[in-house]
Amino acid sequence: MKYLIVLFTVICTSVCGQPSNDWGRIYISLDRGVNWSRADVGLPLDAFVNTWAIRDGVVIAGTERHGVFISSDRMKSWYAASKGLPRNARILSVVFAKNLIFIGTYLHGLFYSDDLGDSWQPASNGLTNSNIRVLYHLDGIIFAGTDRGLYGSNDAGMSWKLLLNGLQINSMTSDRNKLFVATNNGVLRTSDLGVNWTWIFSQEAIFSLTTDSTDIYMLDFFGKVYKAAKGNFVFIKADLFIPFHYTFKITPGGRQFFTSDWSKALRGINSAEEVFWANGIPEDAFIGHLLDTPFGVLAAVGGGGC
Repeated sequence: MKYLIVLFTVICTSVCGQPSNDWGRIYISLDRGVNWSRADVGLPLDAFVNTWAIRDGVVIAGTERHGVFISSDRMKSWYAASKGLPRNARILSVVFAKNLIFIGTYLHGLFYSDDLGDSWQPASNGLTNSNIRVLYHLDGIIFAGTDRGLYGSNDAGMSWKLLLNGLQINSMTSDRNKLFVATNNGVLRTSDLGVNWTWIFSQEAIFSLTTDSTDIYMLDFFGKVYKAAKGNFVFIKADLFIPFHYTFKITPGGRQFFTSDWSKALRGINSAEEVFWANGIPEDAFIGHLLDTPFGVLAAVGGGGC
């Protein structure tokens, strides 16, 4: 794992470089990833997006050095929403949980908002690690993945219980009542909200997970995508290797999945020939995160997450 961290640091340093003021920070595509236009009015030039989520047309984005921003007008503009957060907070994760929003930070733990981001309150009681890498909500339980374990809360974040100890939690997804957790040692599954766990993959660190109706997909730290049927969890390679993929995102419709790499290429993982060059995004930019919304696919561009 130490090797992976060092490699990822080298990649970020060499590829990210210094941001260009000509870049936008968020772009939107109305044609499933072929053409893109800027959608970052109100966002500072260096407000790189690390994480985001959407519910009821409201997009909340956590940035690298500027806290939280929200858009509620179909991406026409963004406004700052960081009251109660540490100054220049680095936001790593976000999740909607019923009438609450939770955000995870680097070094400052967990916060929640009950007024759609107008103000934030601490919610770290019981957490022993302050780097909240990923958040997930399933069947009334909020899950918080940290550098050294997974925690769960069944009381809206007022207290937390350790569910997995000593693992770096990188990603989570679910299928009905089953939760899948990507870690530095592979992927675990639970069918009882964290009481019992089963390893379904334990060969290497996994960076990201997602699912569709029949399969689960995972991305490793070297950019290889694998998939397995939910019935047997025998993972096979799902794409041809292209170095330095950074993220992938389910996108319903004709093209089921996107992957994005450091050279701003987008492609479907089930077809080696299905490549898009993201027209409208500058040549020297790279795509860090994707979000599918009812009004278009969003791409976060730049150094967020490095």
